[in-house]
Amino acid sequence: MGAKVKNLKTLGEQSATGMDDIRGILVVEVTAGSDASKFLQANDVILSYNYRKTNNLNDLSEAQKSVIGDKTEVVIFRNQKEVKKWIELKGEK
Repeated sequence: MGAKVKNLKTLGEQSATGMDDIRGILVVEVTAGSDASKFLQANDVILSYNYRKTNNLNDLSEAQKSVIGDKTEVVIFRNQKEVKKWIELKGEK
């Protein structure tokens, strides 16, 4: 997808992102020009993918496998608020 991600799991990461709890997938790095760069930024937290909560990397993997079609919704936490993005997958399930 073009992003380096990890489980959000420390109080420091929670504080740095402004999250209310330790949950979600922390975006560590986004490759410039990648598909991910169209909707993700470093320090975003992915809260859901394809209408499924993503509290850890396993949840994200399962949610990616469950997509039907070529578009899905991603909910991220950025700048102290939740943001919904529709993304096109281009056959990259």
